[in-house]
Amino acid sequence: MTAEFDTASLFEVCAGWGKSAISDQVAGDAVLESMRQILLRLSKNAPKNLATDLAALYRQVLLRRPVHRTSNERVRVPIATGWPDARQWRSAGFEVIENTDSLSIRAKLPRLDFLAAQADLFDAAFTDQLVRRYHGVAADPVFHRLLGLPQYTGLGQREAVRALVQLPGGVAMIADLPTGSGKSVLAQMPPLMMGPGFLTLAIVPTIALAIDQADRMATLLQAEDPNRTLPPLSYHSGLDEAQRKDVWKAIQDGRQRILFISPEGATSSLRAVLEGAASEGRLSHIVVDEAHLVIGWGNGFRPAFQLLPALVRGLQRLAVVMRSTTFCSSRR
Repeated sequence: MTAEFDTASLFEVCAGWGKSAISDQVAGDAVLESMRQILLRLSKNAPKNLATDLAALYRQVLLRRPVHRTSNERVRVPIATGWPDARQWRSAGFEVIENTDSLSIRAKLPRLDFLAAQADLFDAAFTDQLVRRYHGVAADPVFHRLLGLPQYTGLGQREAVRALVQLPGGVAMIADLPTGSGKSVLAQMPPLMMGPGFLTLAIVPTIALAIDQADRMATLLQAEDPNRTLPPLSYHSGLDEAQRKDVWKAIQDGRQRILFISPEGATSSLRAVLEGAASEGRLSHIVVDEAHLVIGWGNGFRPAFQLLPALVRGLQRLAVVMRSTTFCSSRR
């Protein structure tokens, strides 16, 4: 077993990419843990399209370091398959020096010049200042039983969960809650409530989020039955052909309890099989995570976001019984 993954471990792995072992211990810090998971996937050569997520997370790691904010600290990253290239690092807010076999990068603090004297408005986000206090609320029995959690993160999460559990069939719910308030449970609870034979479709904006949520969901489903073999719970470009076919077949025969998928996948390659599940009464819930992006991204950058309303309406019309559609949105 390797040592716990920390910032020093991250620097070592990046500087000696392919030579330094990546820790198998979960990092105590959420951002570092996300970095560790991405690096593990890159080291296994799949998936390849995590460069944007990797750059954003690495910037967060660096800007939280006081020494980085007050010095000219640079770190070395490889020029390798799956990693951001110099253009992508610069686009993500880094200064870049190009070397023969590596890049030296330094994360820049965001500066909102149009705010004049308040151009440094977001600096507080990188100094771990506590701007919102959490007040735990005792869990309802169904929440505790399904997720094993003794408390809600707050009143907002409690009311969202209660609404989800009690929604009449065919009714849509919008959960507009602060970042970090636990909206992910709104996708985790339906497959646990409904049991085998029913599918929850969870539409998420990024591959990294789909994989992360799928890993968490797999832990919950395996807790029900440790001997159960699960199909892939996320559908993305990193799956090989056999894994894709496993997902298709699992949806068709009722083994797919939940599927995390991008708007593009839901509105194109998997649309037909999803329509089949709906018409046979096996699609119980649809969850659209970060739903505000339907408006915020849409037309040019991610056209598939604009197709989601038609997809949801079409699946609802086909569904024999659909419990609810949930739209989750983050706010500060």
